[in-house]
Amino acid sequence: MRVYRSKDVPADLHFSISSSRMPPLVVIPDDGWYLVHREGTIPSAGDHGYPMNFTDMNPFFLAHGPSFLINKTIPEVHAVDIYSLLTGLLGLPAQPNNGSMARIAHALLKPDVAETVLHTPVWFPRWWAWFMLQLHMVWIFIGVALWAVLLGMVLSLFYAQRRHIRMLAIYDTTWNGVTA
Repeated sequence: MRVYRSKDVPADLHFSISSSRMPPLVVIPDDGWYLVHREGTIPSAGDHGYPMNFTDMNPFFLAHGPSFLINKTIPEVHAVDIYSLLTGLLGLPAQPNNGSMARIAHALLKPDVAETVLHTPVWFPRWWAWFMLQLHMVWIFIGVALWAVLLGMVLSLFYAQRRHIRMLAIYDTTWNGVTA
């Protein structure tokens, strides 16, 4: 177990010593150990807050699809790289972040896809990406519009049929409303 005063915390832990939330002491347990408030507390199945160099802190990443290599296993994937990977595959412009496409592209992607993703900033214009993401709303609108047209047609046919029956009753002089 390592204990640091707030001013002595290593920079790789990314603690802000100027924050009012910074405790006076920082305790980092060794890999495989867990800190609890009371004796007898059962540790949770997953936790966070440990240093990034602990292997248990690496994310689990499983990918499948036409762009990914088959049966490829790599030792580690940084969580910040997944955003860069997904925006690159979707052809969306990535916002500034700490991820690196270069760190993950050649390890997971097929060579031609990796080159395209690394050297093509955006595959299509921003408005096209927005449109494709909103396309499901277009289909919902089309479905609602078609149901409204169908309902309008049924109601107008019902109205026309009732009006036609009334008109026949008015103009038929032999009809007296009495049935035999």
